[in-house]
Amino acid sequence: MRLGLITDEVGQDLEEALDLAEEFGIRDVELRSVWGKNVIQLSAEEVARVGRLIRARGMRVVSVAGPVYKCHLHSDEKQKTGDLHGAPEDLPPAAHLELLRREIALAEEWGAPFVRTFAFWRDQESLSETILDEVAAALRRLLEVMAASGSGCRLLLENEHACYVGSGAEVEALWQRPGLDGLGLIWDPGNAFWRGERPYPDGFRAVLRGPGGERLLHVHVKDARRTGDQRHPYAWSAVGEGEIDFPCQFAALAEMGYQGVLSLETHWRPAGGNGKEASRHSLQGMVRALEKAGLTRDEEGDWK
Repeated sequence: MRLGLITDEVGQDLEEALDLAEEFGIRDVELRSVWGKNVIQLSAEEVARVGRLIRARGMRVVSVAGPVYKCHLHSDEKQKTGDLHGAPEDLPPAAHLELLRREIALAEEWGAPFVRTFAFWRDQESLSETILDEVAAALRRLLEVMAASGSGCRLLLENEHACYVGSGAEVEALWQRPGLDGLGLIWDPGNAFWRGERPYPDGFRAVLRGPGGERLLHVHVKDARRTGDQRHPYAWSAVGEGEIDFPCQFAALAEMGYQGVLSLETHWRPAGGNGKEASRHSLQGMVRALEKAGLTRDEEGDWK
């Protein structure tokens, strides 16, 4: 396993984020927004500049973290929304096929192996069989776009607490739908926690049932805790200071043979602090959790 970093969690200055990555020997970065723009809206010149800056440091882009299917499944759903990180709002699902094509083009330009999708804003708390069938059908349309592109990159679904597939149990339910063999997973324990699930071991074990072990290809890391406030029951924390058992989660990933990236998605901010300070603090927490899991880092930067 290798440490990674979502750059805009540090800030919009890409070079500042890459500086922090270098402090921790990180060679895998994930791109969502840069210089105040969502990556899908970067100009050709900006895309080329991003690539030059990352390659100059011997780094690579592990994922184009785009906004595909961060939209409403049905046209009459307008209540539940979340952060789009500068991407266009209120686009219908059909328009997101073009967003995916843009993600694929960026992945090819930057040499990224993964592009991202979600499973639509969650407009109702319960996840019905009908909704799951509709989500699966929409994801199959994305897989058709991937196949037609001839790209070598892989489409990954992120479990997102604000979307219909937010927990490990909901991922397991989705895996039971046919025609999703080409779909991989970004496992996000923090998002599962916000859906009220115990990410490890409960959510993780659900993800691995069926074909899940083969589909888990990328991991996001952010920590959280319960607040005791019914209106706002969860809050983000520095990694290692929340309620998610990351030492055991990391140990379990190593045991299953996971060889991908653990990509910090900080979210938490200290009082009066900024994204760089928060990310450095959380990266330190990740290293401590990996060490507590009994893992060591080799000369290539892999934790085993």
